[in-house]
Amino acid sequence: MKKLYLLPLLFILGSCTITLNNSNSVDENSTNEANSTVETVSNTDKESSIDEKSTVDDSTDESSSSNTGSGKIDVSFKEYYKSLVDRDNIHYSEKLVNDPSREVRQLEVWEINDTHGAFVDGEDITGITHVNRCINDNTNDPYACIKIANGDIMQGTAFSNMLLGEPAVAALNEMAFDAYVIGNHEFDWGIYNLAVYKDGNPDNGELDCPFLGANIVDKDGKRPDFIDPYTVVEKGDVKVGIIGIIGDGLESSISNVSLGDYSFSSSYDAVCKYSTILKDELHCDVIIVSVHDHNGFMNQRYVDDNKIDLIINGHDHQYVEEEVERYDGKNVLVLESNTKNISLGKATLYLDDNKEYNHYSVFHYKPSIYDTATNMDAIINEYYKVTSVYESTVIGHKAGGFSKEEIAITTMNYIAEKYDCDLSVTNTGGIRATIYESDITNGLIYEVFPFDNELYIAYLTGEEIKSAFNTGYYYNNTRIGLGRSLSLSDINYSKTYKVVCVDYVATKEYMTRFFNEEHGLVMTGDYIRDCALENIIANYND
Repeated sequence: MKKLYLLPLLFILGSCTITLNNSNSVDENSTNEANSTVETVSNTDKESSIDEKSTVDDSTDESSSSNTGSGKIDVSFKEYYKSLVDRDNIHYSEKLVNDPSREVRQLEVWEINDTHGAFVDGEDITGITHVNRCINDNTNDPYACIKIANGDIMQGTAFSNMLLGEPAVAALNEMAFDAYVIGNHEFDWGIYNLAVYKDGNPDNGELDCPFLGANIVDKDGKRPDFIDPYTVVEKGDVKVGIIGIIGDGLESSISNVSLGDYSFSSSYDAVCKYSTILKDELHCDVIIVSVHDHNGFMNQRYVDDNKIDLIINGHDHQYVEEEVERYDGKNVLVLESNTKNISLGKATLYLDDNKEYNHYSVFHYKPSIYDTATNMDAIINEYYKVTSVYESTVIGHKAGGFSKEEIAITTMNYIAEKYDCDLSVTNTGGIRATIYESDITNGLIYEVFPFDNELYIAYLTGEEIKSAFNTGYYYNNTRIGLGRSLSLSDINYSKTYKVVCVDYVATKEYMTRFFNEEHGLVMTGDYIRDCALENIIANYND
């Protein structure tokens, strides 16, 4: 039975009153100067925002997995928390109705990506209410405004995770987003769990804009019914086509259990196919490709043969203002914002009298310097009061908190003792935050371990351990583990060792040769996050 440490707190949730704070949580060194205007851009202008305080490179990306090994993700406790939300108290602002007689020659395109559940202010999180205010304050013409969410929006905090991402759905609805592109972390609870937000039933949350994923297909080559390849929106007299795709090969950033029978077909073929439809059949004036990936080679390929007017990227958590040259000689902007709302990108596309794209300008804003938006505050509070008691509960203390390495290794040590194993293993990409505070809460542990990774046990020889594991992992620093490496000199290659590993690693194709029935595979039903919580409660309460 899982130890989720949730249910004892449910009895007092109803009496909880929450006020969102207005803290500025952006690291000043993690992004370019706020609100700078860029008319010409180059790769040298780009600055990565990936730092110890906010995230890790998605090249070691991590996703959730089943806690049963049955091929279905267990979201029952998330559904329970969703059942506590009083949706009758959620009221959205009135939406603008398009006026097709309105002449639009400057199209403003806002995009967010990789928010990873950052909807409530925290030490390294700028809440979505600041994003809302930033967009409102810096949109020149609301009738000429496009808004795109480019993947990895829901997963990453206790607040969003515990509610199966519904706060993200509500936030995008309030801000009247036009498209939600599927990223790799939208698979974390199983892609089928997103379908609830397009089932026509407002009682469990409903997304007003379409999910896009043109190249997401099942084993029969079919796209899920609730995902569209593109959407067409009208802003004044301008018709805009938006193609949503996920990057080639990003299956490797998703656990096999979470990915299920799905794969990603050629993004280039999808762009060619649907840009032709949008241009020649649907007569769109502007075409945007929003791809959850950042690949310069592919960005160039998209515009070599297709009429693309803007490319939006994501996945690698970077501040990006690049450009590629289209087949007709026009420069096309490639835009990406930082993770967790550190920066917010806006592209302005200037159109000629024929409504053809001519040139662009680009801004990156820093949402943390903006106040909150009142109605968004009210909406987010309605969700937050369901999870806040759990999130804010202090479960332990450690002066100065934990670095990523420290929290990882102490958790691996606990797991090694709990399961009496010789080696416990997790991938470095699964440790997503540093804890700076001495008082450690449930919410902070959730930020460090946001993924529902089950622990698998197998029995490997020393030779197999040497073959299976190298760099990119955290281990216990007892027995044959050394924290960031293995004690190879102490490993007997012919001896058999008991190994505990997160399923994200164990279910990778290469690893399944070791984590299988022949090696005594046991799927424990225990999450690494639960073990981290147990460790703090047991060992850090002096």
